[in-house]
Order: sequence, then structure tokens, then C-alpha cells
Amino acid sequence: MNNPETMALRCAGCGRSHALDELAWRCADCHGVLDLTGFTPAMPKAADLATRRPGLWRYAEALPIFEPPGITMGEGMTPLVTTPGQPVSD
Repeated sequence: MNNPETMALRCAGCGRSHALDELAWRCADCHGVLDLTGFTPAMPKAADLATRRPGLWRYAEALPIFEPPGITMGEGMTPLVTTPGQPVSD
């Protein structure tokens, strides 16, 4: 299970870790891009997706968000695309 306390933003350039609450997009030291570490998405089954309402929250398990979903702007059927090299579950 993913734990927000073990997640961090790590610079792809210099490796420096930044806390999630820093709300940064770039490293303060080298201005490199920050990658999310300590999070492994749980991909929802296709059968489960078919029963969920359209929108981003149908993929809640795959998002690094730990608050209950529910905020919406009326978005539509947000597609989930396969990442090359990652297994697809049915």
C-alpha cells in the first residue's frame, strides 16, 4: 500500500529529495525536473472501470492522491493509456 509519508519528489538531475508539501516543479539546486518516488499505482480492473462514472476519479487507485475523491469539474471519459513496458490488467 502506498503511504504519503514515504513519497517524495526527487530531482532527475542531481538526486536531491524535496518534500511533497514544497509544491515545487523544479529542483531548488539545479532546476532539474522532479519525479515522484515512493508511489506505485494500483491499476483498476477493466470490469471495475466499466461500472464507474465517467471522469478522472474512475482511476483513483492509479493516482497519488490520498484524500477521498469527489471534486469534479464535470470532465468526461478520461482515457487511460498504457505505459510502454508496464503490464496491463483486465
